[in-house]
Amino acid sequence: MKKPIEAEHEMISRVLMGNGDAIRMANELFFISQVWDDLVDKDKPVDAATINRMMWVALVDLPLNPFYQLNFCALHPIIRASIIDWMVATDFENKIGLEDELPVDPSVPYVLRDSISAILCHMAYLVGGYDWMVQVSPEIRAWVHDEAMTDYVRKIVDRNRKRGVGRGKSD
Repeated sequence: MKKPIEAEHEMISRVLMGNGDAIRMANELFFISQVWDDLVDKDKPVDAATINRMMWVALVDLPLNPFYQLNFCALHPIIRASIIDWMVATDFENKIGLEDELPVDPSVPYVLRDSISAILCHMAYLVGGYDWMVQVSPEIRAWVHDEAMTDYVRKIVDRNRKRGVGRGKSD
């Protein structure tokens, strides 16, 4: 379910304690990750203007963000881990609903795909310290990972079947 933009802004602003540069960085990362996901999943069309904007944000705006620059060494490993988690989850998702057994339980890609929440949790640590991170991390995880697993699996199976790779079909 798509979160209302006002609620998303309020949540990010609150957990990042109103730090404008951190808030902008979080919004930039979420925008990049959503467009990337749409391009890979092909579940909705992405126009050239949105792709161009995403590339601008990734290659121009994000590297210039003062919070990102100041905390690059602390954030880069978490961003890298979140990217590989999402890539692995996407690979597993492409196997859900196929004749062959999924190499892992569907709960694995279900959780991995939202590990971007680790970045936001760490950003909360960077702006507010350990106690703040511990306080808001459960809320961040629940907010980012808000889709029921049964809905997630059903959506992935439907998407794979529409692509012609569902159970009982050959590639």
